[in-house]
Amino acid sequence: MNFDQAFAIFDELCDRAVPLDSRALNTLTLACALDRDTRRASERLATVTACMRSWRLHPQTGFFVGLLKGYHRSGQFEMFDALVARLRTGDTHSHLELDKIVMLNAASRGDATLALAMADLVAQDPASIPAVVQTLCKMGRADYAMALVSLDKLPDNNITANIRLELAISDAKVAINPSELPKATLAMIDRGFTPSFRLARNVVSAIWTLGGHGMAIRAYKQLLAAGVPKSTNMMLLGLKLHAHSSEPEAMIGIFDELRKQLAATDFHTLRVPTRAISALVMTLIEKRDVDAAQQAFDFLLTLPIPKTDLPFTPLLRYYINHRMPDRLSTLLSRLVQHDIPLDAAGIDCCCNYFAASVEATDFANFLRYLDRSQTLDRVSDSLFTLFFTTSAAEYRVVDFEWALDALIKLNRPKATWRAIVDQLGKNDPRILSTMVHAAVRL
Repeated sequence: MNFDQAFAIFDELCDRAVPLDSRALNTLTLACALDRDTRRASERLATVTACMRSWRLHPQTGFFVGLLKGYHRSGQFEMFDALVARLRTGDTHSHLELDKIVMLNAASRGDATLALAMADLVAQDPASIPAVVQTLCKMGRADYAMALVSLDKLPDNNITANIRLELAISDAKVAINPSELPKATLAMIDRGFTPSFRLARNVVSAIWTLGGHGMAIRAYKQLLAAGVPKSTNMMLLGLKLHAHSSEPEAMIGIFDELRKQLAATDFHTLRVPTRAISALVMTLIEKRDVDAAQQAFDFLLTLPIPKTDLPFTPLLRYYINHRMPDRLSTLLSRLVQHDIPLDAAGIDCCCNYFAASVEATDFANFLRYLDRSQTLDRVSDSLFTLFFTTSAAEYRVVDFEWALDALIKLNRPKATWRAIVDQLGKNDPRILSTMVHAAVRL
C-alpha cells in the first residue's frame, strides 16, 4: 500500500466533491492507524471523518475495523483496547469482522483464552474458517482447529484444500516425517487446486526447519515445476535457500526474475533476507562482474527496504582490494550522508583502508560517521591504536582529542587502555605524551 499516493488521490477527490464508497474510506482509516507519525495520522483521520460528514455518511463497523486493523498491525495496543471497549459498550451483538480482528490481536499478544473464545464465534461463519485455522495453527493449537472445524462438511474446493494444507503443516506426523508435506502439496496440485502464496512458502519453510536444507531446496524446485506461482516471498525464500547451498549461482536466475517482478510492483515496505542478498552480490561479482553486482545494488537501493539491509560490505571490500577509489568514494558517500550503520566486517575493512591509504583526517571523519550511526563501539582496540598513532604522527591534535574523548565515552575496560598505551609507548613515547596531555585537557 502506498499511503501517500492514496491520500493524494483522496485530497483531489475531496476538492472535486466526489464522494468515496465505504470500502475506500475503510482503507483510508486503516492507513491512518498504520501511520507511525501520530500527528499526521490524527490530521488525516480528522480530514476523512470531516469529508464523511459532508457526504452525510456515518461510520459503520467496517470503518472501525479498519482502525483496529491498523492499530493491530502497528502494535498500538492501548489504542486498540480503548476502541474495542468503546465499541462493545452498550452493544451486546456480535460483529463478525470485529470478532475476527479481536481474535487475531489476542493471538498475537498471547491471550490464548480470548483468542480461542473469539475463534469459536468467528468459526460459525464458513467464509472465516481459513482465518480461524491460520490463527490457531500459529498459536500451536492445530488440535483445537481440527476439533472446531468439520472438514468433511466443507465443500471440496480450493479453499478447503488450503485449509487441509494449513493443518498438514502443523501436523505432528509431518514433524516426524517431513517428506510427507511436499507429497501432500503435490497431490493437492494434481487434483487441480492451488496453494496460496503464503502456504506455498510456508510449506518450503517448514520442510527446511523439519527436514533440512537439501530437502527444502528439492521441495522448492518441485513446487515451482508443478506450477506453484513464483510470488515475491517465494522467490525471496529461494534466494535465502540457495545462499546456503552448494549452488549459489542459482541465486542469479532467481534474482533476475525477482527484479522484473519488483520493478512492476508498488510496495509500501519490503523485507529482504540480508545475508542472502549479500551472498547474491558476492556471487554476481564472482560469476559475472562487479558492474552486475553494482547494478543489482543500485536496484535494491530503489526498493522500500531498510538501508541497513543493503549489502554495502561486499562492494566496499571489492573496491578497496581492487583499488577503485572513485567507486569507493561514491559508495561511502551514501553511507556517510545518511548515517547508515555499517556491519562489523565493513567497519574493519574501511578502518584498515583509511589507516593505510589516506590522511588521518579522513580516518577521523570516518570514525565520526561511525559515532553518528552509533557503531563506533565496533571499532577494535588495535584500530583505535592505529588511529592515535597516525593522527599524533601528523600532528592532528583536534582529531586526536576527539577520538580520545569518544573512546572514553565508550567505557572500554582498563585492559583496553593498557594495550593502547603499551602500543603507543612502543611506537613513539612522544605520542604517549600527546595522549596524556590531551586526556588532562578533557
